[in-house]
Amino acid sequence: MRLVSHSTQKFTLTQHLCSLIKLSLHVYLSGKNFLTIGGAEHPAIRLLDLRTGGVTHTLVGHQHGFVIPVRWSPKQPFLLASGGSDGTVRLWDVRRGKACLASLDQHNTASREQGGWLTTTNTAHDGVVNGLEFTSDGLHLVSIGHDEKMRVWDLESGLNTLVISDLKTNVDDQVSYGPVIRNQHRMEVLPWITPPDMCHLPLVYIPSDDAEILCFVLHTGKLVQRIRGMKRNARGRVTCVAGRAECQVVSIRFLDLQ
Repeated sequence: MRLVSHSTQKFTLTQHLCSLIKLSLHVYLSGKNFLTIGGAEHPAIRLLDLRTGGVTHTLVGHQHGFVIPVRWSPKQPFLLASGGSDGTVRLWDVRRGKACLASLDQHNTASREQGGWLTTTNTAHDGVVNGLEFTSDGLHLVSIGHDEKMRVWDLESGLNTLVISDLKTNVDDQVSYGPVIRNQHRMEVLPWITPPDMCHLPLVYIPSDDAEILCFVLHTGKLVQRIRGMKRNARGRVTCVAGRAECQVVSIRFLDLQ
């Protein structure tokens, strides 16, 4: 893999380091920092220096399996999020010796004040987590998993924002943007969230395995649009969505499974 700067300076990652980031890649470039994080076939996360190709940090916290999505916060340069095959979504501060700040809990059973952010039984999804994205203001994180649910997390409180407590039955009724999401492939899912100043209600566009893009209201879970760019009989999936706020244009990438 070769990265080229605007000044034509080239940074090359060795074949060995490329093997560490098979499943996903997210680059952070700011000032003197040229760091990339990548999901790989093991539970540890490695941060790579693009100037030297060396490993600068190894983040250990996911219990087993592999890590697929890894994302840098757009507002806090040392904060990143990761999702694993162990069903957890973890937040990390790479400046700290014990870098793992939280393992998010889909049931909101314990708060940060109660010491529940790093409880070993916390899970964000009932299955592999293969999609993450921060909102542009850095206040919320969206996660997607093989349980075919999407969750929105308040990063100040660490809470799953769409858990609505049913006081009569004492059971959490989880609004989970379903049941129309189809997500069973191991490949990373890349959603797109509209910036706060683009729409009256922030929207999130979610790729789906059935060749559709699903558009939800971010903070209510209401499905507002289904976009299909392939024929009904095509066997393909949407792999990512990207947008330009100023033009209100959505770009789509498909993977043909035929």
